[in-house]
Amino acid sequence: MHMKKTWILWFFTPLFAPGFGVALECPVDTLAPYTWGNNRADERINVSADTSEVSDILASFSGDVAASRGQEIFRANEIHYDRQHEVIHSPQLIYGNPEFAISAGESSYQMGNEQGVFQDLAYYLPKRQALGSAKTLKADRKKQTEALTEATYTTCPRLSPNWSIKARELELNHVTGVAKARHATFRVKDTPIFYLPYVSFPLNDERKTGFLVPEASLSENRGVDLTLPFYINIAANQDATLFPRLMSKRGFMLGGEYRYLLAKLSGTVSANYLPDDQKTNQKRWSFKSAHDYRPNDRIAISALLQRVSDDTYLNDFENTLDLTNESFLDSRLSGSYQFTPNYRFSGRVESYQVVNNAYTTADKPYDILPRLQGNGRWFVGDGWIFNADTELTNFDKADTISGVRVDQSLSAEYFYQNAFAFINPKLGYRFTYYNLRNESADQPTRITRSIPTFSLDSGLFFERQTSWFGRSATQTLEPRLFYLRTPYVNQSAIPDFDTAAIDISYDALFLTNRFNGKDRIGDANQLTTAISTAYLDNQSGRELARLSVGQIQYFQNRKVSLLDSVASASRSSVIGEGSLSLNSRLKLRGLIYHNVDTEQTEKSMLGLTYASGEGNVVSLSHLYDIDSYEQFDFSGAWRLSDQWRGFWRWNYSLQYKKPIDMLAGIEYADCCWAVRLLARQQRDNLGRELSDSTSEDLETTMYLEFVLRGLGNVGNDTTRLLQDVIPGYRKINYE
Repeated sequence: MHMKKTWILWFFTPLFAPGFGVALECPVDTLAPYTWGNNRADERINVSADTSEVSDILASFSGDVAASRGQEIFRANEIHYDRQHEVIHSPQLIYGNPEFAISAGESSYQMGNEQGVFQDLAYYLPKRQALGSAKTLKADRKKQTEALTEATYTTCPRLSPNWSIKARELELNHVTGVAKARHATFRVKDTPIFYLPYVSFPLNDERKTGFLVPEASLSENRGVDLTLPFYINIAANQDATLFPRLMSKRGFMLGGEYRYLLAKLSGTVSANYLPDDQKTNQKRWSFKSAHDYRPNDRIAISALLQRVSDDTYLNDFENTLDLTNESFLDSRLSGSYQFTPNYRFSGRVESYQVVNNAYTTADKPYDILPRLQGNGRWFVGDGWIFNADTELTNFDKADTISGVRVDQSLSAEYFYQNAFAFINPKLGYRFTYYNLRNESADQPTRITRSIPTFSLDSGLFFERQTSWFGRSATQTLEPRLFYLRTPYVNQSAIPDFDTAAIDISYDALFLTNRFNGKDRIGDANQLTTAISTAYLDNQSGRELARLSVGQIQYFQNRKVSLLDSVASASRSSVIGEGSLSLNSRLKLRGLIYHNVDTEQTEKSMLGLTYASGEGNVVSLSHLYDIDSYEQFDFSGAWRLSDQWRGFWRWNYSLQYKKPIDMLAGIEYADCCWAVRLLARQQRDNLGRELSDSTSEDLETTMYLEFVLRGLGNVGNDTTRLLQDVIPGYRKINYE
């Protein structure tokens, strides 16, 4: 059995990162009340004390002294005020303002210039819920700065700090929102873990220039993989991030991203460059540039350029640029203009690069050079609607049939609806012209196609008052008939530029074409019969249950196909889908495609989901496709206690009797730190068509994440992973 193991570790991710648990009830620090001040415009000094002695030079107060000036608060057992120099002295003082609060020993504070010196103190920062202690502190209220010596910093409760930074010098600047520590050690409990000659971290949620949280991993492909991002806050509407990345088996890669946001223009430019891959002895790189321009309400222009150095880049270095497709990367330039509220013109050019060595150039989609479209929809009184869609596209691909396609679609429809019924007849006409290149000698170079289409959609609405297991409810009943008539036109000579058959589904029962794209228009003489019923809670309006069933009756064989075959069945499978809310937390859902001629179920899904407001979710489902797969999926996230949370996913192939995707994890979260450990094992072929030849290709990945609130602001990759594999997993903010 071949197994690949990868270890991925994120250190010091911010605790308020989305998805990392529910905020816990942390104790309020004893200094927190002293950060609540009065209106700053009040410059009077108000003092209350048990005893006082006042002269022209000195005012002395003792016994439960409470003084305030605007937002500043002073509490002590003894305060002396030098009236000539406007200086407060106290052997033990509590001082607070909206940015900062301290409890100190020997203290002096100059009321005139709002500067103070405090000894042997404890402090509290309300915006970050951070606290610590220091030997000395020099405060400047006008500059909104504090300079501390022999200081500690943590976001944990004062009596039990699980982590802290101890620094010889600590500078807090509330204007820039940055704290700077020099000659610091990071500590877990009382144990120093590593030394930091210099470190800075934010005092608020605003963006700051500096190093972000490092990312480290260990894999067979890249070896030791370390990235240390550096964030640059250029302006309020611009920023950049550098990604120096060292891989022991590949070499040094430098990446970067630039973002900007203007009034009418926004965009991102990203790139990675490895000058010499130690495994391939090649230059490796990737590039992505995306921009949107909106000069006014009518014009919209967007551009996207994506390229990588070779077709194994994404596999070797992972999707570092969030590229849109891991098989074919598209680059495009598109624009649109809204001529009138009813008519819109658009244009587009697009090309593709193969980035998966399982495919060749012949497999990639056609380049579009260009596509011009006009789309109009006009509502004429009394329910009449007219539609006009015009398209000209030049499809191009090397060494195969290419050409220009001109397509014109016109339709008129009437829509009428009242309280109990609706009817929607529609008559359409499509004309298509092809001018082909690179065709074989026996193929025509010019092809035309004209096809009319008629459809009639209709339905009734019924409702009645009833009860649902003892509660007052409304039941709806909605029968629906949809007739479609499209005559047969031989289209076998037309190439397939951008067309594929649409997968059968309940919604597909009411489409006017069984193909997407415009190279095939399916012939049809058919009637869809469907009925839907629902139960609604009269008190809350919540849907308690819904069931929909439908089937197509075919009155003639379907001759148009992509493979030159004829479909002769007289009816489609019966398609049913439904949902049932057993209560506000438990929901049952399912669908089934049953072939009544062969008496076989072609596709089915049955799932049960439990979701609570506390972040608990459990999903159990069975998935079946007669041609591809039969799978059992069990996943969930469950809070074991206030601090502990578990995660799991087990996706098992009943067809091959082997698991496809397995995940297990545990999370511990306190009010100031958290740790999450995940282990995932999945097979290389995660598609529905698992084969014996690939069933043993296992890849094991371990994720270990540490979180410290207040030490950075970077995303959480395991949250995206859990959202992908656990249906209903909820993204939760930590603060």
